[in-house]
Amino acid sequence: MFGNERKTIGLFIFNSYEPYQQEICHGIAEQAYKKGYNVAVFNSFGRYGDNVEYFEGEARIFDLPDYSKFAGIVLATDTFDIEGAKEKIMDHIRNEARCPVISLRQAMNGINNILLDERDTMEEIIRHVIEVHKAKDIAFMSGPKDRYDANFRLACFKRIMKEYGYEIKQPKGGSSRCSFVKPGCMTCSDSLGDLLELAKDAKETWNLGRWERDFAS
Repeated sequence: MFGNERKTIGLFIFNSYEPYQQEICHGIAEQAYKKGYNVAVFNSFGRYGDNVEYFEGEARIFDLPDYSKFAGIVLATDTFDIEGAKEKIMDHIRNEARCPVISLRQAMNGINNILLDERDTMEEIIRHVIEVHKAKDIAFMSGPKDRYDANFRLACFKRIMKEYGYEIKQPKGGSSRCSFVKPGCMTCSDSLGDLLELAKDAKETWNLGRWERDFAS
């Protein structure tokens, strides 16, 4: 693919300038170089405004490669934010690719998945906030609802809240993924924007503990 004798790994990712995405790109490139492979990065800068034609144009980058020439494909689909992009790539893979395919952090049927098990760590964090900091108002953001790891975190949160006898109630307004618990307040959201909007109305200073490395500070 590059005109040399090395085999090529294709990496499909969005917003490669973000810290998490940079680590993925650099890590794969570094290991590939050690093993004598090329890495071809196919990146989209994702959603910008509301122009549908722009979205379609951005997604066309995934029509460019010859999928049959890849020796391996890595998908960072949890970074995708254009509807239909994942499906477009998977259509190419099913019809053209003849190599191993790996999905990072998102469970996908029929291919290899590298997933995170954060249940123990998440439990420690939640207990720490409750027992050590004696927090009265706690905000918890699980992540996007279609994320494998986000749903594990959410299940952990619900289990521990039940253990402490905290009742979970839906708040007025806000995201459909937000929840409040009493006593205190626990918010569970798939949007950092929702969390920051709630923070504007907070009566006290919020202590923020960040779990997701790819969420903005």
